[in-house]
Amino acid sequence: MKKTNWKRRLFKVVLFAVLVLALMFANALGGNPISKAWARQRTRAYYEKTYKESFIVYEGGYNMKIPAYVFVMGPKNDGDIRFDTALYTMGISDVYGGILAGKVLADDVFGIISTGFPGESFMVQAREEPLTGYANEEPNYFQADPSLRVQSNHFVVRIAWTSSTADPARFRKMLDEMAEMVFDTLPYITPYLVMEVEVTALPGNTIWTGVTGPLFPLF
Repeated sequence: MKKTNWKRRLFKVVLFAVLVLALMFANALGGNPISKAWARQRTRAYYEKTYKESFIVYEGGYNMKIPAYVFVMGPKNDGDIRFDTALYTMGISDVYGGILAGKVLADDVFGIISTGFPGESFMVQAREEPLTGYANEEPNYFQADPSLRVQSNHFVVRIAWTSSTADPARFRKMLDEMAEMVFDTLPYITPYLVMEVEVTALPGNTIWTGVTGPLFPLF
């Protein structure tokens, strides 16, 4: 009888150990509801406190490669902006701040080239190059003020240019002129700024692409 009880106790211990290991493995692969809810609340609280506006968390999950919870979210007052928080959850970058800085830079560049080339049709977007910098730079990936962030981090400006003519030599010359105008007129200097241009002819086929060298390299 005693021998039977010993075997039963051993079986329970082994079963408990297997269950614990299974839960640990499942948590490593997919996280758990309690940790996910806590991470979701903490992440949204950071953005709402930093930017003084409401945010919506659209979806989220556990990324075992980081490892961390990653949420797709955006400001409540602008449904077109969505970003994932993978870099933020690593404690490296505030992605939303880079988006706002890109919008400021795009608006500034558009104002310069649209004034310099009246009659041309442009759409301008700008994106921050995350986790990029050189030894003599001091990038700030948690800077919430976009007017300051554009002065510390790397950016790429992309210009969609619609033209009714196909003249690569003309486009190359105008791109160089655009870059010179931006360099001379932009009211701040970014550590590293590149302009990409894609020219399309109506109804939308690409006829030329071009890229400038860095406009503001400080090294």
